[in-house]
Amino acid sequence: MGKTLITGVAGVIGSYLAEELLRRGIDVIGIDNFCTGQREFMNKLKREYPHFELVEGDVTERGVFINSLFLNVTEIYHLATPRATSFFQENPFAAVAAYTTGTQNVLKLAYRNDAKLLFVSNPKAEMSQSSTSLESFQNDISQPNESNGEAARLGEIYCYEYMKRYGVDCKIIRLWNTYSPGFLENDSRVIAKFITQAAAGKNITIFGDGSQTETFCYIDDVIEAMVLTMKHDQASGDILEIGSDEKYTILEVAKLVKKTVGSDSQIIFDTDKKESVSFQSPNLNKAKNLLGWEPKVTLEEGLQKTIQSLKAKNQYTK
Repeated sequence: MGKTLITGVAGVIGSYLAEELLRRGIDVIGIDNFCTGQREFMNKLKREYPHFELVEGDVTERGVFINSLFLNVTEIYHLATPRATSFFQENPFAAVAAYTTGTQNVLKLAYRNDAKLLFVSNPKAEMSQSSTSLESFQNDISQPNESNGEAARLGEIYCYEYMKRYGVDCKIIRLWNTYSPGFLENDSRVIAKFITQAAAGKNITIFGDGSQTETFCYIDDVIEAMVLTMKHDQASGDILEIGSDEKYTILEVAKLVKKTVGSDSQIIFDTDKKESVSFQSPNLNKAKNLLGWEPKVTLEEGLQKTIQSLKAKNQYTK
């Protein structure tokens, strides 16, 4: 039986995916450079699952997969693709390299091993296709969100070309907002930030007036979608959007977090940092039709699961 490789395994999504596959008895090998990954959870997996192997390495490095450990890899989940805007702002060259050089290195391994590849992209990749001139392209990439989308789109192009030219079995998912326990303290995403503030009794800070909307998908639903996508041959060569199509205003999210945490925090508005743009919802039609998948965990249920998990691990004081 072949092994399953997870790049970016020490990230939140990668670690949840690894644990789920290991529970199912699948041999997993993970690789991470630990620029943002969590070593403690990786050590836990190594203790609990003898069939888990961990390699500390960077997917962008030349020859990173020239190692006998990777000879029997038959499935690859490519998660070493940074999606956080904050990471792109702080490490733009590393982020672009992960989507381009890193993706090409992973594709070369998939080609050598005749392995299936699931590439985890960014929904902003679709938005990046709107650039129709050099001037508009330059305007787009001046914004971190758009830059991340352009990099993700390049990764998708690598997958397409390897599929067309070399027959590599590639599947692509564009992963919308995911939330879960296990986030880092400096996580700037909405739910992680609100929980951290509420748990500490600090003001819950909303940028803008709170009327902007977003969608949020719990980690369990995301992992199920990824595993199903890898299994379904009909998804080969296609792009699926994975997330929730249920919109919430940011103010609604803040109130819900405050209630679930049981916090006395005040909700305040920072009008100097306006974020008034509402995000589109993912189109889940392909995921529903091809995979029979749709999100099951409501935001209320997901927040309860997240906060209960954090309480169990003593990650906040409430």
